[in-house]
Amino acid sequence: MAGRYRRISLKIHADARFDRLSSPPPNGKYLWFYLLTGPHTGIIPGLSVAGEAQLAEAMGWPLEVSGKGYAEGLPRSFREAFAEVSREGLAEADWRRRLLWLPKAIHHNLPQSPNVIRSWAETWDEIPECSLKDLARKGLMSAIEGMGRGFVEALLEIFGESGTGTGTGTGTGTKQEDHHLDTRDDNDGLGTKPDREVFAAWCSTLPNNGGPPRILNAKRLAKLKARRKEGYTQQDLLDAVRGWTFDPWKERVNQNDLAQLLVDGSHLETFRDFFRNKGSKSGNGKVFSAQQSPHLALGSTPDRRNDLAALEQADAARRRKP
Repeated sequence: MAGRYRRISLKIHADARFDRLSSPPPNGKYLWFYLLTGPHTGIIPGLSVAGEAQLAEAMGWPLEVSGKGYAEGLPRSFREAFAEVSREGLAEADWRRRLLWLPKAIHHNLPQSPNVIRSWAETWDEIPECSLKDLARKGLMSAIEGMGRGFVEALLEIFGESGTGTGTGTGTGTKQEDHHLDTRDDNDGLGTKPDREVFAAWCSTLPNNGGPPRILNAKRLAKLKARRKEGYTQQDLLDAVRGWTFDPWKERVNQNDLAQLLVDGSHLETFRDFFRNKGSKSGNGKVFSAQQSPHLALGSTPDRRNDLAALEQADAARRRKP
């Protein structure tokens, strides 16, 4: 973004000379600068884990006050100063979850490379789950999506935008067009038509999450190519990427990326056989049918289960062809 910038070291808040300067009473402007530059800020631009009591104490302001203030219309406490900042759309907070989001910060601190984004992964996972985190996720994606495929893929990786990780979202859509996958012929130049068919089959097993399209990225494509090279057929791949839904392991729902399912031949065969047996025995001996998969029941809609049934029917028709 074009503009003139000046660097401000976070160490300024620890400097003894700065500390000896007179401090202003509660006010929106000073609070805004502190929210941008304070030691509570982290490596993800605009997103901080910080509580209001923590911030008020750091600034030497009362958290809240009662009665009349020192001047009509001026803030008297941290909460009143923050209300000013919030009204201007400069900051949002979920104080119960101790999460602070500055929506415009990312636009003035864009990452210099995809690897910078990848360095956010651990911090992102440690941020408390809440609706404000979902809002931050959308804001970050909106700022990054115009920077190129590599940047977007890196952001999707840290979001777990593959049915894994913490980026689960809150969407409940059930329409066919809400699969949130990108299987265009170019698809950033990655993947053949059979690759995209396997990718679409895998996406059909995942719940809608209201996020950006899932991408057939280089990592997933590499696993597809490797398994094909080992002699596995298209049908093996199709069955394997849907077989995870019959895995009785409860954590499989968080370990179901296409690249994980096809990490090697042994994994592929395990999930392929789960699918072909139309169910797998759980720890108590229960067998799940195609409509009773323990993972399809976790957040998938009837439409999503119907998608799986439709794919099974298509497979059966393909096998019947001479």
